[in-house]
Amino acid sequence: MKTDARIEHLLKYDSRLDFIRDRVKKIVKRFSHGLYLHGPGGISKSYTVIEALQAEGLKKDEHWTLLNGQITACGLFEQICRTPDNIILFEDCENFITVPTVCTLLRSALHSQAGYPRRVSWTTKSVRKNQIDYVDFNGSFIFNMNRPIEKSPALNAMKTRMFVLELSPTLEELEAKAWDIASQGHNTMKGILSSDECNVVCEFFIDVCKRYFKPLNFRELVNAFDEYLWFKSGDSKFDWKSAVESSLAGEVICMTRDQMNERKIQIAVAIHSREDLKAMEKPALFSIEAKSSQSVYYRCLSKAGIKR
Repeated sequence: MKTDARIEHLLKYDSRLDFIRDRVKKIVKRFSHGLYLHGPGGISKSYTVIEALQAEGLKKDEHWTLLNGQITACGLFEQICRTPDNIILFEDCENFITVPTVCTLLRSALHSQAGYPRRVSWTTKSVRKNQIDYVDFNGSFIFNMNRPIEKSPALNAMKTRMFVLELSPTLEELEAKAWDIASQGHNTMKGILSSDECNVVCEFFIDVCKRYFKPLNFRELVNAFDEYLWFKSGDSKFDWKSAVESSLAGEVICMTRDQMNERKIQIAVAIHSREDLKAMEKPALFSIEAKSSQSVYYRCLSKAGIKR
C-alpha cells in the first residue's frame, strides 16, 4: 500500500521527468536546438529522453542518432554531414565534448546570427577534391551527462545556446520511484517476478543502499531483480541477498542457501525464546530481522523441532 507521503514524492519525481519530456518535445518541434541534461547515473535520464523521442514518432538512426563512447572531432563533423536534419543524442562522452575542436563545431551547430544558417565548417590544408568542407545543420543536440556543464569551461561557453537542466531528485523521491518500479513487476526473457517479489527485493535494496551510503540507482535495482531471478531459477549456489549486497558493497559478502536458511532458523529460535515479547509480536520481529515473511518464522521453528 502506498502511503500519502510516498505518493506525493512520486508525483514530484514524475513531474521532473515530465518537464524533461517537454524539453525534448520542444526540440522535436524545432523550437529549440539544444538540451544539456545532467545528473547522477541510473535515475531514468536516458530512458526518459529516448521514451520522449519515441513518443513523438521518431525512429533511431532515421530521425535521431546516438553518439557515445569515443569519437573524434572529424568523426563528429562527418556525422553532422550525414545527418544534418537529425537530433544527435550524446551519452557518456564528457571527455570527448570538452575537446576544443569539438566545442568549436558544437557552437557553430547550435547558433548563428539571425537570418543565417547554422553552418558548420571543416577546412584543412589538404582538402580533397569533392570533399565536403561545410554543412548547414538543421538538426539539434541533446547531451545526457553526469557532469554539470559548469565543470567544463569550453562547454560552459555554450550555456546560452541551449537549455541546461539538472535532474536532482531527493532521496525520498528516488525511493518512491523505486517502489513504483517494483510495483509493476519484472518481466524479461530471463523470467518473471511478481510485484510482491519485486517489493521484497526493493525493500532489501533500499536498506542496503542506506547501510553502505550508496546513492539509489534504478539500474542497480533492476540488476537486483535479475539476481533474485537467478536465485529463483535454482542454479545459483548463493542467496540473492548476498549477491545484491556484494555488488553494492564492492566486496564479496556471500552466504549459500544452506547458510542463509540456517541463519533464519537461528533468528527464529532466538526470538521464540524471548519472554519479553508477546506471541503475536514474535513473527513481526522475525520478519524485520530476517528480511522474510512472517510465515517463514513458523517454518523455521518447525525445522528446529519447536512446535507452535
